[in-house]
Amino acid sequence: RDGRSDWSSDVCSSDLTVALAATLTVDVDTEALSGSVHVRLYDGRDGYPGKAPPQTAIRTLDLMSDRSVVFQDISAGTYAVVVFHDVDGDGSIATNWLGIPTEPVGVYLPPDTRLWGPPSFRRTSFEIQDDDRRIRVALVKP
Repeated sequence: RDGRSDWSSDVCSSDLTVALAATLTVDVDTEALSGSVHVRLYDGRDGYPGKAPPQTAIRTLDLMSDRSVVFQDISAGTYAVVVFHDVDGDGSIATNWLGIPTEPVGVYLPPDTRLWGPPSFRRTSFEIQDDDRRIRVALVKP
């Protein structure tokens, strides 16, 4: 070599990493015909399952026309989903004095997962890699 850089070989041999993003589709199974359904995507335990809105993303369904929401450009990682029918329109999960929801609510449960008691991030979380994913969440009346 004459001391000059061959830029094409430098670029080809460099370690370039590209962060791939996925799409998550959440299908909501509900009997409700009107009102709003909030779908919350959490990327950590903070605020889960409904104490605070997630830092990740929130989508709202108009039940007159939608039963699914799409979260785009999701980075690889561990996530959990909480869905609730906002009957009173206040944007949060209404609870009684014991903290039990009084509005229809649901969480995604990975296959072979049983839920006893309140949901935890650890038990209801799932992995998203660089591929698209579709999950179903059923709303349950308290």
